[in-house]
Amino acid sequence: METDIETKYCQSCGMPLGIEGITEYGTNSDGTLNQEFCSCCLNSGKYLFNFSMEYLIYLWGLFPDSAEFNLQMQQNSD
Repeated sequence: METDIETKYCQSCGMPLGIEGITEYGTNSDGTLNQEFCSCCLNSGKYLFNFSMEYLIYLWGLFPDSAEFNLQMQQNSD
């Protein structure tokens, strides 16, 4: 699998950001988009959870089919 160096990922959970047709960017307190975090992690400038990176890795491991689906969807959009 090749890595796309232009793909942005959420700096909290690692979800791919800016997938074609999907707006998943979080928002700052002034309502502007934050291109470093996803909407699941940052909303109106507030973090929606306080998980450690180890716990997030554990959660991704629970749903390997979902992670594989996201990767396939991203590759198909190229």
